[in-house]
Amino acid sequence: MKYKIILPVHDAIFIDAPVDEAMQVKKVVLPFCMRDAVPIPNTSLHLDVDTEMMRRWGEHISDEECIKQAYADLA
Repeated sequence: MKYKIILPVHDAIFIDAPVDEAMQVKKVVLPFCMRDAVPIPNTSLHLDVDTEMMRRWGEHISDEECIKQAYADLA
């Protein structure tokens, strides 16, 4: 995979990913990084992870629209 972690901020990770990897990064990589990478010892605590896909900071659109726009930009 060719994604890059751009910026970790408190409880968030900003990642730059090629459009063809974006959904896999969102569904597999981010949850692993945020929830499973470092186990919390002596607890059964399970952290929930929310993920959003954006092309620009603060741009809230659906994942499908985000990918559609990214592919349009590549054309």
